[in-house]
Amino acid sequence: MRGKIVQVEVDICGNFPIVEIVGLPSSEVKESRDRIKIAIKNSGFIWPLKRILINLAPADIKKQGAGFDLPIALAILSVTEQISAFSQPILAVGELQLNGNVRPVLGALAMALSAIEQGIEHFVVHKDNARECSITQRAHFFEITQLIDMQKQYTWQQSKDRDANGITQAEGFFSSPSLADLSHCNALKRTIQIAAAGKHNVLFSGPPGTGKTAGAIRIPSLLPDLSFDDSLELSALYSQNGFSLGARGLLTRRPVRIPHHTATVEGMVGSGASHSLGEITLAHCGILLLDEAPEFKMKVLQALREPLDQQYVTISRAGHKWDYPADFQLILTTNLCPCGNLGKSQHSKEWCLCSET
Repeated sequence: MRGKIVQVEVDICGNFPIVEIVGLPSSEVKESRDRIKIAIKNSGFIWPLKRILINLAPADIKKQGAGFDLPIALAILSVTEQISAFSQPILAVGELQLNGNVRPVLGALAMALSAIEQGIEHFVVHKDNARECSITQRAHFFEITQLIDMQKQYTWQQSKDRDANGITQAEGFFSSPSLADLSHCNALKRTIQIAAAGKHNVLFSGPPGTGKTAGAIRIPSLLPDLSFDDSLELSALYSQNGFSLGARGLLTRRPVRIPHHTATVEGMVGSGASHSLGEITLAHCGILLLDEAPEFKMKVLQALREPLDQQYVTISRAGHKWDYPADFQLILTTNLCPCGNLGKSQHSKEWCLCSET
């Protein structure tokens, strides 16, 4: 789940005012031309009335999202010498509003990790994204909330100047009830303890009301917190999926995902076309609980075979291939029969009417 660095190149020449963006931009990237132009003007800068060619390299990768607004604007302002030149490569990401304000983007932590791997340690980002990226402990930030902030002298803030842990922990997120709440069925408790200790996949089968779901959701309470590396990886995944780490903090507890039985195959394993993460990836390093498993479609259940063995899922769509991590523990629950009455006490006066088949 690492991003690929895109280099923004700008050439300004000629006297015919036109803006072109090349390098396989998507529709939202092409729309950034008007946003950037108005944002630069409203921030007190001068928009060059010349031909502006913007190249997003490498050209064979489709560019998506509004995060290219800020780097394109900085490249134009730097070429026209309206802001001070940078003495080192920087990673800039952010969306621009028409009044020149900068909005944070999703997936900032994954972007920071990719940049550091490429030797880029200086970031120009929104202050919310800076707080999220400070987990890396190796970055230098220039936080901005408006484009006009680029007129100031660059004062790089280091991650180590922040909290000792870089970012606070997400308290209460992925919390699960304690095993102490179960006051019956010692055999069920023993099964839960063995499953948690050995990371075993489990199928709970029995009549309704016997504690199948209640026991399954308590397994995470017996598991240790994530290591820093696993926490960093999981936090990067959730950051890309829309989870705001800057507002909540670093994920340290193991995730528990309980999808509805109407989930599709794409919703379970992920979609390469929209780069959306599936439930098995969001359950990475944690638990995937399928309550009433027979109610799920057969294709959905069969799609779990390879990820369970390989601990990752490979999605191939339209000539592209993505590998998503999927190291999860599978917990299933099911009744003994479709109507759910098989195995109930005779005092309940509810009898199973299902056929033997």
